Amino acid sequence: MRVEYCDLCASPLKENNYWMLYVSEPRDTNFNEIEDYAVYMKRVEREVKEICPSCKHIFDKMFELKLQRLSELTEELNLTYKLPTKLNPKERKNDKEKK
Repeated sequence: MRVEYCDLCASPLKENNYWMLYVSEPRDTNFNEIEDYAVYMKRVEREVKEICPSCKHIFDKMFELKLQRLSELTEELNLTYKLPTKLNPKERKNDKEKK
């Protein structure tokens, strides 16, 4: 009997209850020749990780939190952008004298 293990946490993988994970750096993937594509797919097959549902949940949560934090940051930047501009020091002095 062959037992597969999670590539991240080393827990045993149950039948049809695992995820395949592949991470690569962003780059141009224009393949001019079929052999280039075949070489790339062999590399993907070699580097793919089989992970358990717990590890998958952790990855999902990381990306969910990242999106949430980016959304909060965008909101904060938009609020800051909508604030009225400050007057320069000369205009502030003149404004105080008028009152």
